[in-house]
Amino acid sequence: MNNINLLEVTYITNNKTIETIILESNGKITKVIYVYNYKHQHFRVFDNLIELLNFLDNENCKIIAEYRRESALDKYLTNVDLLKYY
Repeated sequence: MNNINLLEVTYITNNKTIETIILESNGKITKVIYVYNYKHQHFRVFDNLIELLNFLDNENCKIIAEYRRESALDKYLTNVDLLKYY
Protein backbone atom coordinates (compact mmCIF):
# COMPACT_ATOMS: atom_id res chain seq x y z
CA MET A 1 0.00 0.00 0.00
CA ASN A 2 1.32 3.43 -0.97
CA ASN A 3 1.23 6.67 0.94
CA ILE A 4 -0.07 9.59 -1.13
CA ASN A 5 1.53 12.97 -0.44
CA LEU A 6 0.20 15.98 -2.31
CA LEU A 7 3.17 18.23 -3.01
CA GLU A 8 1.59 20.99 -5.08
CA VAL A 9 -1.58 22.00 -6.92
CA THR A 10 -1.23 24.23 -9.97
CA TYR A 11 -4.37 25.90 -11.29
CA ILE A 12 -4.48 26.20 -15.06
CA THR A 13 -8.06 27.50 -14.97
CA ASN A 14 -10.88 27.26 -12.41
CA ASN A 15 -11.78 23.85 -13.83
CA LYS A 16 -8.32 22.45 -14.61
CA THR A 17 -5.53 21.64 -12.18
CA ILE A 18 -2.30 19.73 -12.12
CA GLU A 19 -1.54 17.90 -8.90
CA THR A 20 2.06 16.96 -8.18
CA ILE A 21 2.01 13.87 -5.97
CA ILE A 22 4.71 11.85 -4.27
CA LEU A 23 3.88 8.17 -3.87
CA GLU A 24 5.82 6.27 -1.24
CA SER A 25 5.79 2.51 -0.78
CA ASN A 26 6.96 1.10 2.57
CA GLY A 27 9.30 4.07 3.02
CA LYS A 28 11.67 2.59 0.45
CA ILE A 29 10.42 3.48 -3.02
CA THR A 30 9.20 6.93 -3.99
CA LYS A 31 7.81 8.20 -7.28
CA VAL A 32 6.65 11.65 -8.35
CA ILE A 33 3.55 11.60 -10.54
CA TYR A 34 1.34 14.26 -12.06
CA VAL A 35 -2.47 14.20 -12.17
CA TYR A 36 -4.37 16.37 -14.62
CA ASN A 37 -7.75 17.06 -13.03
CA TYR A 38 -10.63 18.37 -15.14
CA LYS A 39 -13.65 19.52 -13.09
CA HIS A 40 -13.14 16.65 -10.61
CA GLN A 41 -14.76 14.53 -13.32
CA HIS A 42 -11.82 13.33 -15.36
CA PHE A 43 -8.37 12.46 -14.05
CA ARG A 44 -5.30 11.60 -16.13
CA VAL A 45 -2.11 10.27 -14.53
CA PHE A 46 1.36 10.97 -15.96
CA ASP A 47 4.68 9.60 -14.72
CA ASN A 48 6.77 12.52 -15.95
CA LEU A 49 6.44 16.20 -16.68
CA ILE A 50 7.32 15.92 -20.38
CA GLU A 51 4.34 13.65 -21.08
CA LEU A 52 2.04 16.02 -19.19
CA LEU A 53 3.33 19.00 -21.17
CA ASN A 54 2.85 17.07 -24.42
CA PHE A 55 -0.74 16.38 -23.38
CA LEU A 56 -1.34 20.06 -22.64
CA ASP A 57 0.11 20.95 -26.06
CA ASN A 58 -2.22 18.42 -27.75
CA GLU A 59 0.72 16.28 -28.81
CA ASN A 60 1.21 12.53 -28.54
CA CYS A 61 1.72 11.53 -24.95
CA LYS A 62 1.73 8.51 -22.67
CA ILE A 63 -1.08 8.59 -20.12
CA ILE A 64 -0.46 6.04 -17.36
CA ALA A 65 -4.08 5.86 -16.20
CA GLU A 66 -7.43 7.63 -16.63
CA TYR A 67 -10.38 7.76 -14.25
CA ARG A 68 -13.76 9.44 -14.08
CA ARG A 69 -14.13 9.17 -10.29
CA GLU A 70 -11.75 10.48 -7.66
CA SER A 71 -12.33 7.35 -5.56
CA ALA A 72 -11.06 5.19 -8.44
CA LEU A 73 -7.99 7.43 -8.79
CA ASP A 74 -7.29 7.16 -5.06
CA LYS A 75 -7.60 3.38 -5.21
CA TYR A 76 -5.14 3.27 -8.11
CA LEU A 77 -2.62 5.56 -6.39
CA THR A 78 -2.83 3.58 -3.18
CA ASN A 79 -2.26 0.23 -4.89
CA VAL A 80 -0.08 0.88 -7.95
CA ASP A 81 3.15 -1.13 -8.00
CA LEU A 82 5.92 1.49 -7.94
CA LEU A 83 8.49 -1.09 -9.04
CA LYS A 84 7.03 -1.04 -12.54
CA TYR A 85 8.36 2.50 -12.96
CA TYR A 86 11.99 1.36 -12.58
